[in-house]
Amino acid sequence: GGGSSSGGGGGGALTLLRLPVGVTYTRHAEEADAIASELRGAGGLRAVGLDVEWRVEYVLGAAPRRIATLQLATAVQTYVFHVSHFRPPAIAAASTAATSSAACSACSEPAAKALLPPQSSRLPPALVALLEDGDVLKVGVGVRNDALKLQKDYGVRCAALLDLAALAAKALPNEERGWSLAELTSRLLSRQLDKRDTLRCSDWEAAVLSPEQVEYAARDAWASFAVYQTLSATPAA
Repeated sequence: GGGSSSGGGGGGALTLLRLPVGVTYTRHAEEADAIASELRGAGGLRAVGLDVEWRVEYVLGAAPRRIATLQLATAVQTYVFHVSHFRPPAIAAASTAATSSAACSACSEPAAKALLPPQSSRLPPALVALLEDGDVLKVGVGVRNDALKLQKDYGVRCAALLDLAALAAKALPNEERGWSLAELTSRLLSRQLDKRDTLRCSDWEAAVLSPEQVEYAARDAWASFAVYQTLSATPAA
C-alpha cells in the first residue's frame, strides 16, 4: 500500500489479476461501522487480507501523510474504506448544519472551522474492534508495517498479524527470498499485479476515488487473502 509497495513480480506474459469478487467502497464512517459489525457478527471469519494506501508527498523532508484508505478482503467480498474522509457522526451532522446555514450573516467562518474533526479522530468502533480482534488473522506482505502506521495515524492496535513473506519462506523452502506481494501473486496465483505508479502513487485523498483506484486498492487486499489461502494449503506451511 501507499509508498510501501514492492516492485512488480512476474513476467509480462502473465495475465493481469482481475478481482473475482465484488468491491464495497465507502467514504462514510457509519457504513464502515455497519460493515465491520456484520463481518464480526456473521461468525466463521478466520482471516482477512489487509492493505492500506496513503498519498505520497514529493517534498524533501515532508512528513508521511496519514493513511487515506484501508482495505479488507474476504473470500467473497472486498472493502475499501476511505478513512481520510470519515467523520464522527456528531461532527458530520454539525458540519452539514453549518454548511446549510453558511449563507446566514450570523454564521462566522471561525465557528464553521471549529466543527471540523481533530486529526486524531479514531476509526469507527466496530472497525477498530475487527482490527484488534485476536481471533481474526490480518494477512499481507509487510502487514506489520501497515499495522504500525495504523497505530501511529489512528491509534489502532491491530492484533493477529501474519506476514505472507514469512509464511512463504516456510511453505516454499527451496525458494528463500524476500517475497513481494506481486512476486507471490505471480508464483502462486499465476497472475500479474498491476503496479503502475500512476495508480500506486495517485491522490488517495481525493474527494471520491476513481473506479481504477478503488479496484487497485481492493485488488491488493484480495491478492493477499488469496495468497494466504494458497500458502495455508501447502503442507510445509
